[in-house]
Amino acid sequence: MTVQLNKNGAAVAALLCVVGAAQAQSNVTVYGILDTSVSFAKGVSSKSAVRSGDWLAPRLGFRGTEDLGGGLKANFALEAGLALDTGTGSASNTNNQASGALPAGGLLFNRQSWVGLQGTWGEVRLGRNFNPTYRQYIAYDPFMGGGIGASQAAQTSLATYGYSPAGLRHSNAVEYWLPAKGPLTGQFMYAMGENASGQANASDGKYLAGRLAYQFGQANVGVAYGQMKNAARGDIDEFVLGGRYAIGQGVLMGMYTHSKDGTGNKQHGWLIGGTLRQQAMEYRLAWSGGKTEGANGASTGRSQKLAAVAAYHFSKRTSVYAMGVYNHNRDGAAYVPMGTLTPTETAPNQSARAISLGITHLF
Repeated sequence: MTVQLNKNGAAVAALLCVVGAAQAQSNVTVYGILDTSVSFAKGVSSKSAVRSGDWLAPRLGFRGTEDLGGGLKANFALEAGLALDTGTGSASNTNNQASGALPAGGLLFNRQSWVGLQGTWGEVRLGRNFNPTYRQYIAYDPFMGGGIGASQAAQTSLATYGYSPAGLRHSNAVEYWLPAKGPLTGQFMYAMGENASGQANASDGKYLAGRLAYQFGQANVGVAYGQMKNAARGDIDEFVLGGRYAIGQGVLMGMYTHSKDGTGNKQHGWLIGGTLRQQAMEYRLAWSGGKTEGANGASTGRSQKLAAVAAYHFSKRTSVYAMGVYNHNRDGAAYVPMGTLTPTETAPNQSARAISLGITHLF
C-alpha cells in the first residue's frame, strides 16, 4: 500500500523522525538507596528506635542525559530525600535562609534538582545541588559525610553543618564543573539568596565556593573553600583540606577543617580513618574531633567521635550492617551521634553513644 503525503503531512512526518531520533539519543535512569535500622542510643536518657539513614542517606532519584551532537550534552538530576521509618520526604530550603525553610513532609527534590549543559569545556548546572565544601567532606570521610558516623569535624563546623538553613546544599545556584578527564577535577558554585536590594539582609543567603582535587597514582588530595553571607553573623567562611591513599583493598583518609564567622567564633576539626573491603565484608573506621572557640579565644566546646561499621554484602545491591558510634564531649559540648538523641536527652559534657543494626538496598 502506498501512502501519499501533502506538504503538511511530509513536514509532520519529518518532525516525528527528528523527535524519534532525539529520543533514541536520550537516557533516563531511576535510582535510589534504602537504609533502615534498629537503633539504641544513650546520653542522659536512653532511647530505642527504628531509624532511617544511620549509614547511607535514603533517596529516590532520576538522572538523564541527551546527546545534542558536536560533543554537547544536556544533563539533569532530580533527587529526593526519604525517611523510610515514616515514609515522609526530607526538609528543604528555598533561599538559603531561615525564611525559606520547608519542613519534612511530602516528597521534595531537596537533595538535587538541576539541569545543565556539558561539553569539552566542562559543565554548567543551574538549580539546587550539594555545595563544594560538603563534597569535600564526602570525598575524605569513610562515612561519606552522612549518617550517625559523619565526622565530628563536619558536625562542629560553623558553616557546612553549623549553618542550618542551607549547610549541605544550596538553592538558586549556578555551578561550573571542570571537564571530567585528567588528574585535576573540581567545581565552583555561586548561589543567590534572592533578597531585594537596599535591605539590611540584601546579601543573606548568597554563597560562593570552589573545590579542586588532584589524583596522582594511588593518592588524591583536595581543597575546598566557601563563604556564606549573613547580616547577623557576618561572613561565614570554611576551609577543608583532605587526602586519601589506596592500599590494596583499603583506603586511608585524613582531613583538616577550619571555619569562622564575622563575630569572631572559630572552629578547628580533624579526621583520620579508612575503609577495607574483603570479599563480601566491608569495614569503615573513623576517629575525628572538633573544637570551637569564642571571640576571646576560649574554648566553647570540644568533641571527639569514634565510629565503626561492619557490613556484609549479599549482593551488589543488598547488605546488612552493624554500626557503633561514641561521642566524648568537653568544655560544654553536647554532641550526639547525628539525630539519635534530642537536646533534652543529653547534656553538656555528657558522652553519648549509639548502636545500629540495619539493612540497605540500592536500586
